[in-house]
Amino acid sequence: MEGHAQKQRRFHGEDQVNGEDRISVLPDSLIHHILSFLPADVIMKTSLLSQRWKDLWTSVHSLDFSGAISMEEEYFMFRFLCNYLTNYKGSKLFKFRANFYYKEAKDLFVDFLLFFVKMHSIEELDLHLSARFWDYFNGRNLKNYTVKLQSCLFDCRELRVLRLSCFDLKEHACISFRYLKVLDLRLANFEYLDISGCPLLEDLRLVDCNFMSTLNLHAPNTKLRNLKIVDSNTEWGEGGRIIRAPHVLFIDITGDLRPSYDMKDLSSVIRVRLDFSEMLDIVQSPESYDAFMMLMNLIVNVSHAKTLKLCRSCITVLSYVKELKWDIPHFATSCLEVESIFNERELVGLANILGSAPCLEFLTLNIGYLSSWCSWKKYKNYPRSETWELVEIVLPTFLCTVKTITINNLFRNMHISNGIESANTVDEILEVIDEEIKLVKYLLKISNMLKKMVIIISHETTLLYSTSDFLTSITRKLLHLPRTSLNAEINVSYGKPQQV
Repeated sequence: MEGHAQKQRRFHGEDQVNGEDRISVLPDSLIHHILSFLPADVIMKTSLLSQRWKDLWTSVHSLDFSGAISMEEEYFMFRFLCNYLTNYKGSKLFKFRANFYYKEAKDLFVDFLLFFVKMHSIEELDLHLSARFWDYFNGRNLKNYTVKLQSCLFDCRELRVLRLSCFDLKEHACISFRYLKVLDLRLANFEYLDISGCPLLEDLRLVDCNFMSTLNLHAPNTKLRNLKIVDSNTEWGEGGRIIRAPHVLFIDITGDLRPSYDMKDLSSVIRVRLDFSEMLDIVQSPESYDAFMMLMNLIVNVSHAKTLKLCRSCITVLSYVKELKWDIPHFATSCLEVESIFNERELVGLANILGSAPCLEFLTLNIGYLSSWCSWKKYKNYPRSETWELVEIVLPTFLCTVKTITINNLFRNMHISNGIESANTVDEILEVIDEEIKLVKYLLKISNMLKKMVIIISHETTLLYSTSDFLTSITRKLLHLPRTSLNAEINVSYGKPQQV
């Protein structure tokens, strides 16, 4: 039988049985690096391991107090954090993160936190403070639930990354950090934000800021690359968005629509993503004239971008331009990605885009998902035989500049195809989904300069028919589709969609 000594070695390790602790003999710098990946409460508990570990927790270079706590634990969390920071002995702190909801003493607490940040030359600061997070999304005054940002924060000259939420900035806030590269503001109040004092800033994110008033952004920074604006629950929002960012390269605007978008200068932008999927119900009919105007004006403001990604709401709005007697915007894009279910209405919108994009080289089509309920209740005109017959009418005669076409999630909505439930053999399935291939056939027909078409069969279909001959048969069918361009090749794969 296995002896006691052998069991000790097997369960505790040879070194521990012999009294040797390899971790404790590591230099302090390496132990600090290991501890920096742990939450602050766990780091403090390491002081109980041995005399060697007694004071190591007081000089770790990264502190994380972002652990989720209940409302009843707020007071204890507050005391724990204050005690930890009071006993901190390190001279340099690279990263500090705190996330909790404490209301009664929060102003005094924030003053203490920011003084600590200033004294230790922190490079990455992540502060998320709130009294009751859900109050922001119930139409209440945001200023009653935010903390005033103290001026001592702007003395932290070493900051590289700054993430703040639930802070009330000055009406005309001028943020100035010499080395700052990332700025992330969430649920923040400010009427005018000037970030010209951050010459190295590369990424700017504004999430649910000023949703009760206008957001005015002045960003002349020459190194600014990414700008992301997210707005949620704008039912109570009254203000628009005024953006001056002449050097920004990539813009991402998502969530809900604001009443207005005034893009003063976006001359350098090369990639834009507009995702207002939650607004699809509003733009389903031409009666929603105000929403149409807001979204159409935004599309016009970014139509000069070389890379453009549009959601179904954008495609729907573009389908009504002739009915509303608007001019179709001229698209300078060379790389276009759109999401659609390719019903009659969205085919018209897609046709309007393709007909106004003379420089288009790369086209990506993402097929949206329809549940059975949605297909019958809201989108009854999902493509059928009579719908696909309109393809040759509404789409351009030739796509003379397109070189690459990617179709993501082909056959994604097979579950609502007529006759799919009664189809048992591979041949019967292929006959039912032949309508799904008509768009692919037509794109191959009109793209006379096409070099490559990538077709990605949806993950749902792949799982459903993984054990049958369907995937092999449909792949063979797609690879042998006729094409106008003699140099065009077709690649068929399964799984994760490709993006531009």
